[in-house]
Amino acid sequence: MPHPQRGGQPFTRAAADQSSLSVKVVDDAGELLGGLSGWTWGGLLGIEMLWIREKSRKDGWGSKILLAAEEEARRRGCDRACVSSFTFQAPEFYRRHGYVETGRTLGIPGDAEDVHMSKKLEQAAKKSEG
Repeated sequence: MPHPQRGGQPFTRAAADQSSLSVKVVDDAGELLGGLSGWTWGGLLGIEMLWIREKSRKDGWGSKILLAAEEEARRRGCDRACVSSFTFQAPEFYRRHGYVETGRTLGIPGDAEDVHMSKKLEQAAKKSEG
């Protein structure tokens, strides 16, 4: 029986290539500044949580952590990413980083919605030698 293909390679729905992904940042005192947890599977990066401590949220760490996770996902062969963010959390943050809304779950307590987003992960241009 033929297997579905993605990118010219056989693709199965088995979780054989599923791996966790995490990025952690600590300050000079070794205290947790922020981090990201997620997974990669079948060419997809799934972001489960991105957190930055309150006093460090205006220092650009969210962007740095997200970009590091996306780069690791590319290294693992991922070409797309997905995340969900409640309307009272960070959908605008993800939009600024190229994520587009793909749907919403309504009826979240507090009149909130869960915004589902995705992004195509472009491969970084290779540096020319010379």
